[in-house]
Amino acid sequence: MFNSASSVAPLYVDVPRPFLKWAGGKGRLLEQYRSHFPRYFETYYEPFLGGGAVFFHLLPPRSLLTDINPELVNVYRCVRDQVEEVIALLREHERSHSQEYYYQIRSMLYCNPIERAARLIYLNRTCKCPQNNTIQNVQKEQQHFRFKNLLTTTRFAQKVALAQILL
Repeated sequence: MFNSASSVAPLYVDVPRPFLKWAGGKGRLLEQYRSHFPRYFETYYEPFLGGGAVFFHLLPPRSLLTDINPELVNVYRCVRDQVEEVIALLREHERSHSQEYYYQIRSMLYCNPIERAARLIYLNRTCKCPQNNTIQNVQKEQQHFRFKNLLTTTRFAQKVALAQILL
């Protein structure tokens, strides 16, 4: 971390980044949106959380994150509140990863919120091209989980309020 007594800036600072890819994500559009973001605000309100690209870009001091998808809201809650348990399950998914395992996990339904969160992250990070999931593609396209990023995200997200929009 940056030492205020030092005059040298750090070469690397842990900054949380989106850990999910989501349809309609704004990650690639952030530069063109930059001029539309307010410079100062007290609380950031996100009605369509998804992968959270704008949220992670702004790193607001206070925020209310919402989405209509209860599984997505569950993932963010679990990463915020129980990241070690989520990481343990993701390590298990990573060790067991194969085409057969992928389809087995995809077909399972979990009641436990942590298991549901790890399942969604696993499926999200291993399936970039769902319409073409041969064993070669699933293995080739697997992205290794960024456990350090989840830990960084958790430290930042401790002060984030999450809500599911109910219609």
